[in-house]
Amino acid sequence: MRAYLEAQEAERQATEAESVRQAEVARQAALNVGRHTLQALIDEYVRHLEVAGRQSTAHVRGALRLHVVRAFPALAATPAHLITRQEITDVLRPLIADDHGRMAGLVRSYLRAAYALGLRASTDATVPQALVAFQIISNPVADVGALTQFNRARDRALSVAELTIFWRYLQQQPGLMSDIVQVSLLLGGQRLAQLLRTKVTDYQDGVLTLLDTKGRRTQPRVHPLPVSPQAAVILDQRVVEAQALESPWLFTSTGRVPVVENSVSHFVHDWVHSQTAIPSFSVGDLRRTCETLLASQGVNTDVRAHIQSHGLGGVQNRHYNRHDYMTEKRAALTAWSAWLAAL
Repeated sequence: MRAYLEAQEAERQATEAESVRQAEVARQAALNVGRHTLQALIDEYVRHLEVAGRQSTAHVRGALRLHVVRAFPALAATPAHLITRQEITDVLRPLIADDHGRMAGLVRSYLRAAYALGLRASTDATVPQALVAFQIISNPVADVGALTQFNRARDRALSVAELTIFWRYLQQQPGLMSDIVQVSLLLGGQRLAQLLRTKVTDYQDGVLTLLDTKGRRTQPRVHPLPVSPQAAVILDQRVVEAQALESPWLFTSTGRVPVVENSVSHFVHDWVHSQTAIPSFSVGDLRRTCETLLASQGVNTDVRAHIQSHGLGGVQNRHYNRHDYMTEKRAALTAWSAWLAAL
């Protein structure tokens, strides 16, 4: 009889222990619902981009917050591993209906990359450990249409007459935003995202060094640019103002953070839409304008590529061609800046 009672007690204790274990599992699952949501996955992905120094972080964060987190709060609060491809498609439909197909394509691309990062977490030590707990086992965005029909390449380049009008406006409009656009133009059409990340220490001995993170580079490409006398005037003043703010950033209004790309885009956009004689253009079109006009002035393809840091990922450039093109870049940018300033 005693043995029977002891067996019953042992069984009761085992049952209670299992109940406690299941309650803890349920509690952890409930916590994970709040911690490992689609919004949390987005936040981890953006944080990963920031640590890697990717140039488009602000745009990625803004697009996903506006068009996913705020537009679909219930979906954003759903565990990321439960999201379906149909739900992703439903996120993109309103953007396409509102004639924002390009943005829909970008949102899709960002979400796909976020899930791809989560998928790699369990087997790739370079992915943040926090992403392992999301338990991503598939990418719901992979089977969603790529929307390539909205990725039409732009071909707008300003004529000399149009650039003259815009340049004269910049000369008459002193201030931080004007300085940024002028430096970008004087340096041959540099990407704003890279230019805006420069620090005071990146400008030394007449050379401004950018870090090119565009594409799938695991390490940024060091992109040094000889500074022309016209650009030096602006950059020297920016150094003085940054030091007065005790800021490491070369282009800053507060001293705490660098200027964001959207602020410069709005500056250009506001002027463009105040004009009636000039067709619309964007900041990105200024880069294309610089390359077009540099080509028309006889600057060859290789030098233009090294000035704008594009098309340099081939085997020849990565492993064999160690020429830094500084002499050629200095000659081209000095002549270009003088021509531009003469407008």
